[in-house]
Amino acid sequence: MQSSAYFGSSVAVKGELVAVGAPMNMQISVNSQEEEDSGSVFVYRCTHISCSFLKQLKPRIPQAYSHFGVSVTIDGDGMVLVGAPGAQMDEEATGLVYTFACSLEKEDCIELATIPSPDGVAGDMFGNRIS
Repeated sequence: MQSSAYFGSSVAVKGELVAVGAPMNMQISVNSQEEEDSGSVFVYRCTHISCSFLKQLKPRIPQAYSHFGVSVTIDGDGMVLVGAPGAQMDEEATGLVYTFACSLEKEDCIELATIPSPDGVAGDMFGNRIS
């Protein structure tokens, strides 16, 4: 990870599950097919003694400058929600929230769905803050 990834700019903790956002982490972007700042979230299992890395979350289709991981939260069942306020829908940057199911038992996370901006207006920054 490059130093400008903004690792830790968002953090969520629920029990032993920890999610850490890096909204400027480099990924291969669907927009340009080149490595660009699209973002990611790193998931860990933390006990009182140590933390171990589980998985790097990123959207199925990374988008340049979507800022995936600028906000993150975890519900009581291991559902991780990730904000990407710069993500595009229908070629407009309206923002998206991605949902992932994370299991400490299986030591895995899978992307479930995306939640689009309700009105779909460009510049909405939907997903900029979630809780």
